Amino acid sequence: MRITDASLELYQTLRAYDEVVGTAVVSKNDKPYIVIYLEKATKAILDKIPPSYKGNQVKTEISGSFFSF
Repeated sequence: MRITDASLELYQTLRAYDEVVGTAVVSKNDKPYIVIYLEKATKAILDKIPPSYKGNQVKTEISGSFFSF
């Protein structure tokens, strides 16, 4: 599975939680990984986010809320 597809699939699973505000695929040193953006980090939500998904590393980042203009 492509990392972009894995990111979308993981987001579809996690978006039910209020703390999850988005996902992205990021590359550092030519190594892509999935980022889960969180409004706030709680132990409950961090326990639900896997360290990897479909063979891709997953990281979290606290971004706060996203607003569309």
